[in-house]
Amino acid sequence: MPKSLGRPTAEYFRSTIMRTHDLENDSKLQRVLWACHSYWQTEPLPAEDRVICYKWVLQRYRTRFAVGFHQSRLNALTELGLLTKHDTSRAGNRRYYAIQNPENVEALLRKWSLNRPGFSPGSPDLTADSGHPSPRGKRSGPRA
Repeated sequence: MPKSLGRPTAEYFRSTIMRTHDLENDSKLQRVLWACHSYWQTEPLPAEDRVICYKWVLQRYRTRFAVGFHQSRLNALTELGLLTKHDTSRAGNRRYYAIQNPENVEALLRKWSLNRPGFSPGSPDLTADSGHPSPRGKRSGPRA
């Protein structure tokens, strides 16, 4: 919510809840958020100075999920308040983003099992079901 608007209204809360609900039901957007956070964590800068861009995040996403995503998905995360647009003048045509609240993003990724100990970009995709990888890297089936 922009600071200039003052106190949040009921409409603001309803729209925020609806947008968050949309994210809860959009596994592709969750994966894009994972790729953003995953790349963001590799930056050697202090957290408040780290930025990401589509090209860097796309590479991480492709490595993990073997497909790409449209750049507009970063705008969707911005509209949800998870990313903020950052300095866009460094490379002329590149748009940079910062993660708004890294702790909140980490909590969401844990909730969706996209950010857990031992998770790496090359590990099997577990988002299709809630199975655990077997020792050979294959899913062992849904949890009981």
